[in-house]
Amino acid sequence: MKNKFLFLLLDIVQKNGDVRKVINEGADFEMIGNLTTYALAEGFLEFENNRLIVTQKGITKIELEKKEYKKTNKEEWIKPDLKNKVSKIDKNDIFLPSQDELTF
Repeated sequence: MKNKFLFLLLDIVQKNGDVRKVINEGADFEMIGNLTTYALAEGFLEFENNRLIVTQKGITKIELEKKEYKKTNKEEWIKPDLKNKVSKIDKNDIFLPSQDELTF
């Protein structure tokens, strides 16, 4: 599991992404901090001009683990919006939503 979070962290730093991706997978901020410290100590990340960048060793690690952790099944990364789901109606009925209930 630690390898998965490390892969996600390196991928986020490389793409200048958002840590919510790691949090959505089940990590917390303490774990992200510990992983960042670990990645710096192992040489996967380094500071350059007060920015975190992925080293060549980190890029190699990403490429090695990409096949295992990359989500290609769309059901795994696209979640249905259940709160806006409309119940089934008859084929000849017309649906008129309440303006107060619209969330978009």
